[in-house]
Amino acid sequence: MGTSGTASVYDRWHPSRPSEAFKAAHEPCQHSTKTKPLYPAAIHGTGKQWQVRYRDADGKQRKEHFHKKTDANNRASAIQADLQRGQYIDPQAGKETLASVGQRWLESALHKDSTAESARACIQL
Repeated sequence: MGTSGTASVYDRWHPSRPSEAFKAAHEPCQHSTKTKPLYPAAIHGTGKQWQVRYRDADGKQRKEHFHKKTDANNRASAIQADLQRGQYIDPQAGKETLASVGQRWLESALHKDSTAESARACIQL
């Protein structure tokens, strides 16, 4: 995986670099091609096969899963473009309620007592 600004697609069902011991213990699966044998991972056939991995603007690793490789590639391209333009928005950020943001603001800001009471009343509406 690269640095901030890159997004990569991985196949969760097949190890990208299986060891020789792994290859000896497993038969290639039906997804193999003529030029590249693919060996099934322990999670083969369960869940979504394709994973997009990237680091957000804060450097935190993120992962998203997809059934189709084309969907994963499209999402990786979109994420990479947003990161490079500085326009990436964390999908989890939209799940925070206004009440929790307001409460956090009340606790962190310095107010006169009367201002704090008014602000608290407004947030509880």
